[in-house]
Amino acid sequence: MIRKSGILIVSLFIIIILLFNFIFLNLIIKTSIIKAGELLFGAKTEIKKVDVNLFSGKILIQNLTVGDKKNEYKNLFETEKINLKVEILPFFSKKIIIDAVEIENLALSTERKTSGFLPPKKVKKIEKYKKEKKPGIIDNLTMKIEEKAKQEIKKMPISKISDFKDIKDVNLKEKIKSENFESIKRINVAKQNINEQKQNIKTEIENINVGQRADAIKNKAEKLKDFKINSIQEIPEAQKKLQELDEIKKELNTIHTDINNIKNRVNSFSEYCNSELKEINMAKDKDIENVMKNINLNLLNINELEKAIIGPVWYKRVETILNLFAISKKYIPSGGKKNKNKVLEKKREKGTLVVFIKEKMLPDFWIKKINISARKGGENFYLKGNIENICTEQVIIGKPMVFSLLAEKGKKSYSLMGKIDHIENINDSVIFKAEGLDGKISGIEKIDLGNVKIKTGIIGFELSGKSSDDNVSISGSINLNNLSYEKETEDITYQILSDIDKIKIMVNIAFKEGPDINISSDIFEKLKKASDKIYGKKVAEIKSKINSEIEKQLKEKLKEINNLIASDNKELKELLNSNTEKVKSVESYIESIKNNIAKQIRESQGSSIDEKKKDLLKMFK
Repeated sequence: MIRKSGILIVSLFIIIILLFNFIFLNLIIKTSIIKAGELLFGAKTEIKKVDVNLFSGKILIQNLTVGDKKNEYKNLFETEKINLKVEILPFFSKKIIIDAVEIENLALSTERKTSGFLPPKKVKKIEKYKKEKKPGIIDNLTMKIEEKAKQEIKKMPISKISDFKDIKDVNLKEKIKSENFESIKRINVAKQNINEQKQNIKTEIENINVGQRADAIKNKAEKLKDFKINSIQEIPEAQKKLQELDEIKKELNTIHTDINNIKNRVNSFSEYCNSELKEINMAKDKDIENVMKNINLNLLNINELEKAIIGPVWYKRVETILNLFAISKKYIPSGGKKNKNKVLEKKREKGTLVVFIKEKMLPDFWIKKINISARKGGENFYLKGNIENICTEQVIIGKPMVFSLLAEKGKKSYSLMGKIDHIENINDSVIFKAEGLDGKISGIEKIDLGNVKIKTGIIGFELSGKSSDDNVSISGSINLNNLSYEKETEDITYQILSDIDKIKIMVNIAFKEGPDINISSDIFEKLKKASDKIYGKKVAEIKSKINSEIEKQLKEKLKEINNLIASDNKELKELLNSNTEKVKSVESYIESIKNNIAKQIRESQGSSIDEKKKDLLKMFK
C-alpha cells in the first residue's frame, strides 16, 4: 500500500525539479552559449533572451550578437531569432540532440555602439586554454604560413628613381673590394668540396682492388699456359682446358661491373664540378647586387614589392580554411576500431577514455540540421544555407557533417561548401568561392607602399582545401581586378604600378612531411617589364661594368679552380683507364692461351686425318 505521505514527497520533488528547470535552465543555456561563443570567436557574445519550453522541446534564442575580435565597433554577425527543436529525453541523460535549427534574419558585419572586445583577462584565459593543446600538423602549418605572411606584410622601403647623370661619376674600383666578395668565399668552399669528392672516388677505385684481382685471375690462367698436346688422345683434355679458361675469363665480369660503376662516378664528378661553378656564378651575382646597393642607386626590389602586394591577400583567404580545419580537428575526434568494434577515444586530463560504440547509442551533442536564411529587399541581400550533422562524435552517428552556404548581394557572391568526415579517419574537404567582392576585404588598401596607396578593386577567388590525419593541402587562385592607385608624388613605385589593373595569385600549400608553401602571381612579370622600361639600359651598363671589374679581381682564382677541375678530371680518368687497361691485358692474355690450345687441337686433328689417309692408301696398293 502506497502511503499518501510518500506520494506527496515524490510530487513535491518533481515540482521542485520543474521549477528549477523553468527558473534556472534559461540562464544555464544562455550562459553556456555565451561562453562557447567567446571561446570560439574570441569576442563578446551577447544574448537578449533565451526561452526554453521543456514540454514541446523548443528553445528560442533572441538577439544573438557576436563581436568582431579585429574590429572593436563591429559585429562578426548578429541574428534576431534562433529556433531550436530539442529532443527532451536525451537531455536528462546530459545529451544534447537537436533535430532542427532555424536561424532568422542573420546579418553580417553590422555596427555596434559598445566595444566588442573581451576584457584582457578573458583574452589571456582563452589564449592559455588554446596553448595547452599540443600543436598538430594544421597548427604547425598555420604557424609557418603566418610566419611567411608576416615577412611579406610589412612596410616596404620604396625608393625614388635615381638621377642617372650622377652614375658616370661613381668610382667602381672604390666600391668593389675583393675582401667582401661572396664569390671568393664560394671558390674556397668549392675547392674543398671538389677535393673531397675526388678523394672519395679515388678511395672507391682503390677499394675495388682491380690490379690485385686481375693478377689473381691471370695467375689461374698462367697455370694452363704450358699445356701441350702430345697425342690425339689428349684432345678431350685440351677441350676441358678451354672450358676452364672460359670460366676463368668470366671472373673478370665482376671487375668490369665495378669499373663501370666507378666510370659513372667519374662522369658524375664532372657534373658535380659544373654545379660548383654554377654556385660560384650565383655568388658572383650576389656580389654584383651588393655593389649595386653600395653605390646607392635606390633600385626598387621587384620581389619585395610583389610580396608586399599579394601577402595580405592570400593569407586572409587561406587562414579561413585552416581555421575551419583546426576547429573541426579540435572538437571532432576521429573514430577507430578495437577488437573489431568501433570505438571513440576521448582525451582526458589524465589518460584516455575508450568508449565502445553500441547500437542505438546517442552522442553527447548532435545538431541534425541547421537552416539559415536572410533577405533584405532594400539592399538586394540574400543568404541561404544549411548545415547537417554537427556532432562531436561522428563515429556514433555514422554520418559526416556537410554544409553549403551561399550569400549574394547584387553582383557580389560568397559560397562555402564542404564535408567534415571524422567517422573513422579524418577526411575533410572544403570549397571556398567568391565573386565581385569589395577589394577592402583583401587588405590591399592597408598596404604601405610609401607615397602610393592601392585603391580598392574587386576581388574574386576559388580555393579548395583537404585535410586528413597526416596531410593538409590548399590550392586555387585569387583574382584582383579594376585596381587603381593614389599618389602623393609620382615616385618610382607609382610609375611601375600605374598600368597594372589586374593581379592573379596562385596558391599551392601542403603539409605532409613538412610545410610546402608556394605562392606565385602574374604581377612579377608585369612589375619587371615596367621596371626595365623605367631603368632602361643604364642599369644593365652599370651591372656589366661591375661584372667586368669583379671578374678582373677573380681572374686568378677562377683560373686556379678551372685548372684544378681539369687536373682532377684528368687524374681520375687516367686512374680509371689504367685499371681498364689492366683488365683488358688479362683478357688478352687469357685469349692468347686459349688460341694456343685451340691451335694445338686443330693441328692434332689435322695430323690424325693425314695418318688415316695414308693407311687407306696402303690398303689399295
